Amino acid sequence: MTREEAIKWLKTFKGNTGMTELSQAFDVAIDALSAEPCEDAISRAEALKAINEMDIPEDMSVFEIKSHIGVEISILPPVQPQPKIGHWIILPPIFEEICKCSNCHSKFKQALQISNSPCPNCGCRMV
Repeated sequence: MTREEAIKWLKTFKGNTGMTELSQAFDVAIDALSAEPCEDAISRAEALKAINEMDIPEDMSVFEIKSHIGVEISILPPVQPQPKIGHWIILPPIFEEICKCSNCHSKFKQALQISNSPCPNCGCRMV
């Protein structure tokens, strides 16, 4: 079965589950299969860690430092970028704002939680 066939199959049977949890599991599987593989992505945290752990002699030229950093980054393993997923947090009526993003914690006066629109601040997809 190809990735495209699996996505089509999951979308076909998703609505027939009758269970919210199973339907959500289908959504997660569809999203995971729909993500394009990216072999050129690396972890920012791992790149910074590799650079911070480098032992650079004081007499090394800028060119040599750049070359050394390039080698360190090139040997990092690829990672699969993950989409940011969050949900709207409905705030108590004592606050002026109506809802808050679970990812970036930005507060909004609009009733954004009614829709599945992404967060205007961080772009996080809401589920």
